[in-house]
Amino acid sequence: MTTLVASSLVMASTIQLHATEKKLTWTPEAIIQTKTISDIQISPDNESVLFVVTEPKMSEEKGTLVSRIYKKKCVGKEMPLPFSVPNVSSMQPRWSPDGQWIAFLSTREGVKKLYLLHSEGGEATVLTDGKKDVQTFCWSPDGKKIAFVMNDDSEKAKNEKKTSLAYVYNQNITVNRLWLVDVFSSDPTPKALTSDEYCVRGCGDFGTTNTEFDWSPDSKKITFAYSPTTGYDYLHLDSSLATIDIITGTTTSLDKQAFYEAMPRYSPDGRWIAYVSGNSAQRYAIDRQIAVCSAEGKQHRLLPSTFNEGAFIAGPNLLGWTRDGNSILFFEPKETKFHLMLLPVDGSPAQAIETGEFFFKEPTLSYDKSMLGFVVQTPATPPEAFIAKMNDFTPVQISSVNQSFLHYPKIETDIISWASKDGMNIQGLLTYPVNYDKTKQYPLLLVIHGGPMGFFDETFLGTPNPYPLASFAQAGFMILRPNPRGSCGYGKDFRSANYNDWGGADFVDIMSGIDVLIDKGIVDAEKLGVMGWSYGGYMTAWTITQTSRFKAASMGAGLSNLVSMNGTTDLYRFLTDYLGDFVDNRTLYENRSPINYVFNVTTPCLIQHGTDDKRVPVSQAYEFYHALNRLGKETHLILYPGMEHRLSDPKMQLDAMKRNLAWFQEHLMNMQ
Repeated sequence: MTTLVASSLVMASTIQLHATEKKLTWTPEAIIQTKTISDIQISPDNESVLFVVTEPKMSEEKGTLVSRIYKKKCVGKEMPLPFSVPNVSSMQPRWSPDGQWIAFLSTREGVKKLYLLHSEGGEATVLTDGKKDVQTFCWSPDGKKIAFVMNDDSEKAKNEKKTSLAYVYNQNITVNRLWLVDVFSSDPTPKALTSDEYCVRGCGDFGTTNTEFDWSPDSKKITFAYSPTTGYDYLHLDSSLATIDIITGTTTSLDKQAFYEAMPRYSPDGRWIAYVSGNSAQRYAIDRQIAVCSAEGKQHRLLPSTFNEGAFIAGPNLLGWTRDGNSILFFEPKETKFHLMLLPVDGSPAQAIETGEFFFKEPTLSYDKSMLGFVVQTPATPPEAFIAKMNDFTPVQISSVNQSFLHYPKIETDIISWASKDGMNIQGLLTYPVNYDKTKQYPLLLVIHGGPMGFFDETFLGTPNPYPLASFAQAGFMILRPNPRGSCGYGKDFRSANYNDWGGADFVDIMSGIDVLIDKGIVDAEKLGVMGWSYGGYMTAWTITQTSRFKAASMGAGLSNLVSMNGTTDLYRFLTDYLGDFVDNRTLYENRSPINYVFNVTTPCLIQHGTDDKRVPVSQAYEFYHALNRLGKETHLILYPGMEHRLSDPKMQLDAMKRNLAWFQEHLMNMQ
């Protein structure tokens, strides 16, 4: 008999607020108003903190996300004050080393430009005048200069534009360059430090906020990560390190030790550089370790592997060295939480820093490395900004922008585990309906994550998502979010267990979890729904072609034909890394393509896709829709104009939430 193991998620006492009950409901319209907190930056004197709040702004025509910077004292009960203009996005605030100035990015002139503002306020001064977005930047330790990464046309592109609009595919048309601005000089005109022969990496892989370059402590050199071309497939796979002398302009490549080297960080004395190293044949699911070398690029040494061994989507993310230069601070996922870790450079194993039971994200170190800024949330409590001292980790709440959600109906979520058919332990998150009654059986919604090396963590259920989890719970659904083999957070062997096996053992892992819940008597076996985005969309399509147990499905930006996907995605090496080279493994590509089993489908299927998706081209949706439609299967295709792989427009995200809620209510709640 399979045993279901559950451990209730406990909210940290520091963030529990006893709100007065109100008759509010978790509608998609409520969820879309959840604000995002990011970029918590503590002043050099540890007296004040900056953070960014992002919220939706919607008109009849379109929606957009607007980010605004707020400032608050670290101690005191006064409300945070806005530190940037309204209705225009401002982000990435960074204190100058002396705390007198704040640099930030803003779109007030259409593109992301770099601005400078006195820490006490006033009028901001623009420091860049380019036509392209500044991606990221960093103050020099002496506070006199700012280095930044900005995209620019290559000389080849400039020459081609003079004669033709045509261009050569997958060539260096545009490149990311490293630039420098002497902030307080008489001529603060930015100058390019690097050429167009290679592409400087801006931020870390797939949306992480860590910069891919670092200043030497004496402000004379910058070590940066670069790739051979701007192609997305290369930018996130092929990476090397180089150092530039900002006085002479001389660039020196560090001795290359691995296929992938990125995220350099100088030690406090400037003698050493820590970086992330990857030397695995499996590139997107690459194994990555933290390494150190001398500032001259010699004496490379790998440090002990971390728990997750560094999948590209989740770690290890370097925060920097400790003040004494003996260890490196980083964070990475373990199971359903992110953990703050300390890795000694003497070769000792990594150690976890105790941060309590709550779930935190986006940690940032103060200048003197004595304090940490971070975002706290749980499935039941919305995200807010917090700070804590490193030597006494007692979180102090800084923001309260999402506190209204504490008045909404309480939703319980448990961490559960079960044994798959081959005995492998699988973990997931089980969310109960509002006003859950243990004596009743409930319809179950299965939500499958993307990646496939993604994972479900303990984020707030009211976070905007095409699949409105809180609304599902409000409507009376039970929700299972499994982390099957292939997911991050459970070690290298677990993460790599789905190589050459998409839709195989991972599918069995998921179905085993559903069977356990049915055996427990809490799920109605006749009312099952399935959904997922990206790889989750693939698994949704695969699921309904392999079983008729589900009565409704929603496929978001999903893969339906691995053969055509292989030749049309912008990550053309992605499938190769998981399924082998297409020429040698065509049979595997065909056998694991849902499109080839579409005649088995009995489940009504809603399909949602952005028209400008390059990751999973919209043709994948067309193929699956037309195949289902020709066979007379119930299906609807919803297209989101101008959207890429994610729905960045909150108005379209709201539309997706409403459609998904209505779809599953119609097919599961209103069943005869």
